[in-house]
Amino acid sequence: MKIKTMLASVVSLLLAACQTQTAPKYPPNPERPKPTAEDIAQVPAALVEERCESSRNNLQYQACIAILYSGMPVLDPNKRDHFGEKYDRDTWYACMQSGGDHRYYRNPDCDVYGLRRWDEKISKPHIDMPEIKWPKSTELPPPKPGMSNYAYFRMLCEKEAGEVIYRTVENVEGVFQMRPTFFPTDRELSDRYVLEDPYTLTREDTSVPWEVFVQPNIGKYNFLEMWSVALNDKKTFLKDVSKELSNQKIEALIVRFYRDEQAHVGKTYGTFNPEIKGRGMQVPYIVTAEQKNKIDAAYGYTWRGVGDAKLRERGIAGGEHVVVDLKTGDVLAWRRSFMYSDLRSSQVSSWWLGALHCNKEMTTPTALFIKKVLLPMNKK
Repeated sequence: MKIKTMLASVVSLLLAACQTQTAPKYPPNPERPKPTAEDIAQVPAALVEERCESSRNNLQYQACIAILYSGMPVLDPNKRDHFGEKYDRDTWYACMQSGGDHRYYRNPDCDVYGLRRWDEKISKPHIDMPEIKWPKSTELPPPKPGMSNYAYFRMLCEKEAGEVIYRTVENVEGVFQMRPTFFPTDRELSDRYVLEDPYTLTREDTSVPWEVFVQPNIGKYNFLEMWSVALNDKKTFLKDVSKELSNQKIEALIVRFYRDEQAHVGKTYGTFNPEIKGRGMQVPYIVTAEQKNKIDAAYGYTWRGVGDAKLRERGIAGGEHVVVDLKTGDVLAWRRSFMYSDLRSSQVSSWWLGALHCNKEMTTPTALFIKKVLLPMNKK
């Protein structure tokens, strides 16, 4: 009788455990190879940089993701908005390890558990350039008691958003992108936290910025200069400008995109027709690129996010960009706005590409705002 009672207790405990504990979502794969320290040491740095995409076999893949895992920080509650909503390094690692023995080992579903904000704030092109004096603080007025998320969004639009041009400059030859932008993935665009500034990243052409700044008929500057690190996610698009640069590792600090009518003889580019509204036209494609270690531009632009994790919890994101004199650090103009996307669905909490904006004027592309301040020397 005593044994039966004990067995019943054990069964009860097991049933209770099943009800309170969730089975691992990514159970260990017994077939996966287990890399040694020597295997890990032999992983090429280039493979780690590309996040193990082209591993030649499962053993190398497992060794590569072990390196990535070791470099992932534990979620910092004091910087909650610097990590994705579902960030969990251990779940990410278990998910990445669970891939079977096939050619494409990496499971793209794992990405959501490893999302982190890109915190590098490269901006100053010159060591002796004065610090930028941002016109407005990133601290925002708090919501009124009982205020809904949407009402708070509208309040921020009325009190904090806007566009101000202090000074324009004529006959500007070129522009420097002071802080790199990157091409956000769908997972980043649907994450409440991980993008520092969804406003700027959805107003800017993050895939081919040289076309909106340099290539006629939209681009009107002679050149656009960018940090070479900004091209890491643009290699696919870079081949249209320079096959040489797209096929090699860029060693220089800066890449300069400039006009050269002889660069792609016979190649055309579809754009709008300035003489017939609503009609398109083909023009010669004239953008090419070169590596440099210093900039020629006298003016540039940069950006930053506005607000904190509490703002994101309300489904609101703020951002701003400024146009700057690179010699003095003076701000020539600024634009700040907010977005509202509070979906609260079981799958996606936000979708920044479909978010509400403060007004129609604040949805215009960054390049058009810059051209109102730095008037290009070319008419077309």
